[in-house]
Amino acid sequence: MKKIFTFSLLLISTIGFAQTSKKIQLTSGKKINITNVSATVTDLGMGMQMNNNTTVTSNMVVTNENDNYYELNNTITRMQTNMDGMGQNISFDSDKKEDLDSEMGQGLAGTINKAEVLKINKANGKMEKIKADNDAKEGNPMMGMAGMGNSESESGPVFVLPSNIKVGESWNTENKEGTMTVKSTYTLKSLDNNTALVNMSGTVDGTMEQEQMGNTMNITINSKVTGDITFDVNSSLVSKRNMVSDVNGNIDMMGQQMPISAKTTSTITYSY
Repeated sequence: MKKIFTFSLLLISTIGFAQTSKKIQLTSGKKINITNVSATVTDLGMGMQMNNNTTVTSNMVVTNENDNYYELNNTITRMQTNMDGMGQNISFDSDKKEDLDSEMGQGLAGTINKAEVLKINKANGKMEKIKADNDAKEGNPMMGMAGMGNSESESGPVFVLPSNIKVGESWNTENKEGTMTVKSTYTLKSLDNNTALVNMSGTVDGTMEQEQMGNTMNITINSKVTGDITFDVNSSLVSKRNMVSDVNGNIDMMGQQMPISAKTTSTITYSY
C-alpha cells in the first residue's frame, strides 16, 4: 500500500523593448523564503485516483559567488501533506513530533532540515543542485508524482530576461538535468513598471532511477508543463511561479511495469 502512495506521492524602452536585465541582485548572506503549494491527482488505474495536497516551506541563503555562479544553501524547514485514495487518508506535518516519529517521518529524516547546496547561473538564472547532506537515491514520498515531472532549473528564485525582447515575443531554451531533457518556450506577456509576466510551456522527458524501501525503480517520464513567472526586471528576482504539470510514463520495479499518469498544479512564492 505504501508503494502505491509513493507513486502518487526590463525595463521598458520607449519603443516597447525589454532591455538586458541589470545584474542579479543576490549578495552573500541574502535570505530567501520559499513556499511551494501543490495539488496532485494521480491515476492509479482501474478507475482509482490518489489526491495529494502538499505544502513545502524552505529557506535559501546565498553563501558564495564567483564570476559565473551564485552558491546557495537550501533547507526544507517544514512539510505538510494530505493524501486521500483507495479508501484511506494519510496526513503528515513535520512540525508534529508524533508525525516525525512515524514510519513516514523516519523516511523523510534525510530531507527535513538538511541543507542541499545549489548554484544559480548568472548568465541565464538556471538553478541546479551541487550536493545534499543526504545524496541517496531514495525518493521523497512526500512529493511523489508531483516532483517527477518538474524541472529543478525552472523552480529557482531568479529569472533572466533576454535582451531586446518585446512584449508578445517568444524564445526557446533546452538543457539537460542529469538524464532528463528540459525544453521550454517563453513568451513575454506584459511589462508593468519593473514587473514582468512571462508565460511558459515545455516538456520534461527522460529516465530516472529511485529507490523505495530497498527496491530500485526505473522510471520513464514524459511531462508537459505550462505556467507563468512574475519577476522584477531590475533585480531578476522572482516573486511567483505558477505551474501545471501533466505527467505520463512507466515505472519498472522488480520485473513489473506500472503505467503512471498524474496532474500537478503548483504555486511557488518567494519573499526576500
